[in-house]
Amino acid sequence: MRKIYSWVIPVLLLITAPSALQAQAATKYNYSSQQKLIPAELGAIYIGMDLRAFSQKIKITAAEVEDRFEELTLDIAFDKGNIKKLVVKFTGLTAEQKTTLVKTEKITEKKEYGDLEKEVKRIVMPAVMAAGKLYEISIFYKEGFDLAKYVVARYGQPTDVHKKEDQYHFFDMQWVKTSADNLSWLIRYYKETNALMLAGRIPGSEWSLE
Repeated sequence: MRKIYSWVIPVLLLITAPSALQAQAATKYNYSSQQKLIPAELGAIYIGMDLRAFSQKIKITAAEVEDRFEELTLDIAFDKGNIKKLVVKFTGLTAEQKTTLVKTEKITEKKEYGDLEKEVKRIVMPAVMAAGKLYEISIFYKEGFDLAKYVVARYGQPTDVHKKEDQYHFFDMQWVKTSADNLSWLIRYYKETNALMLAGRIPGSEWSLE
């Protein structure tokens, strides 16, 4: 009998070990863990949420879409407080899903010398699915808002500051943070565009550490 048990137990461990490891590896991103890093004007959105959940918090009906690359990018007019626009990126959507989600339509823009017709890509709202993961939020602030003062007050002294002698100008100030849900972040301030980028190192995204 002891021989049987000594054979069965290792087999059971082999069967259950992968599922246990998967459970440990699964990270549940959530707003409460990330709230301190996200400006209040954006509401209860968080890095790692899917496209459908995001669309229930931020209106994306009129967003301009970029789907030529692996990620899905949405350019969203967002007039709230000192914010004028958001640009967000999702990873993990298949080519088939993006084809279902995106449509092309013609719009007319009023210009100084007359109307201009152009094609833009939009989200097909009935097709929005609980898929993909939000991994980057770029927040563009209105002219005159002192974003440099705001980000230092919110995130503390930056981890890195752009030096004039550095020929590569990726950011003006950068912070490296970890939220309570164990997600690593890159936070960047851009002086020229008065923008703040919040990027989560979500697996599969361009910021992934894996």
